[in-house]
Amino acid sequence: MRFVWAIIAFVLATLMIGAGVAQRTVLEAPTTETAEITTDGSTPYVLIDGSVLDSRPGSQTLRIHGDGQVFAAYGRTQDVAAWLAPTEYQHVTVNGEGEPVTKTVPASVTPDGESPTASPIGSDLWLDEFQQDRSLATTLRLPADMSVLVATDGT
Repeated sequence: MRFVWAIIAFVLATLMIGAGVAQRTVLEAPTTETAEITTDGSTPYVLIDGSVLDSRPGSQTLRIHGDGQVFAAYGRTQDVAAWLAPTEYQHVTVNGEGEPVTKTVPASVTPDGESPTASPIGSDLWLDEFQQDRSLATTLRLPADMSVLVATDGT
C-alpha cells in the first residue's frame, strides 16, 4: 500500500512542477506594456502622477529623453506639487479609460526672488533622484501617493 501512495505522491509532484513551469513560461502575461507621454516643452517641469505608474502591474521602467541634462526625482505627490507651486508645469494623470493625459497647471503662488524656476537637483524633498545626459532610464515601483518630477535645465 505504501508503494501505491508513493507513486500517487510522485505523480502529483510531477504535475505541480509542470504547472509551476507553465505559469512562468506559457501562461505568463505579456512582460511589457508601453505608455508614451510626449510634452511640447513649453513648461520647465513635468509631474507624472503616481496613478500613471500604478495603472500597470509590476515594476515600471521610466525612460526619459530630452535635450541636454535630464533629471528625474520622486517623492510624495503633495510635496512635489507644493514645490512646483511657483511655476507652471505639466501634470500627467490617468483618464477614465486608464490612459495617461497631460494638462498644464498654472503657477499658484508668486515666486520669491527673480527666477520663477528653481533647480530641483539636491532638494531634500526627493526620496531619490536621477540625472543623465540626453536620456535616462530607471525602474520604479511607486505607490499611488508618490509622483515623479521630470526636468531638463529648469528653463
